[in-house]
Amino acid sequence: MGMFDHVRCRYPLPDAEAQDLEYQSKSTPALSVDSYVITSKGSLLHEDYETRMEKNADSMLGFVLHRENSRWVPVDFRGELEIHASVGQADGTRKWYSYLLWFKDNRVADLQRGNSWGEIITPGTRKEPA
Repeated sequence: MGMFDHVRCRYPLPDAEAQDLEYQSKSTPALSVDSYVITSKGSLLHEDYETRMEKNADSMLGFVLHRENSRWVPVDFRGELEIHASVGQADGTRKWYSYLLWFKDNRVADLQRGNSWGEIITPGTRKEPA
């Protein structure tokens, strides 16, 4: 599975049922298990924060990291960003949603459904982005 970032897309998607999903992406600028938002106007924002380390004997590493003072900052981004999510269906399957967004001059310039959009995932199978 690997690492991925979380992305919320406020930019209008072609499918209303997919608008408010939390997406994952492996194509964000600095893959680090962080959070991003694509604004309604098409800008990409990153949740920036300060990190504080605290000793903790119960932790496997002997410490835990805390994120503090979070704020949303614009990202200087050009190129392709793929986002994807799956949603549980009444019959126990999951429906796959994926979108490709192209950024030019730090704004969404084009958007289309990904190749696997709409695929149905049956229980016991694992879906990875193409």
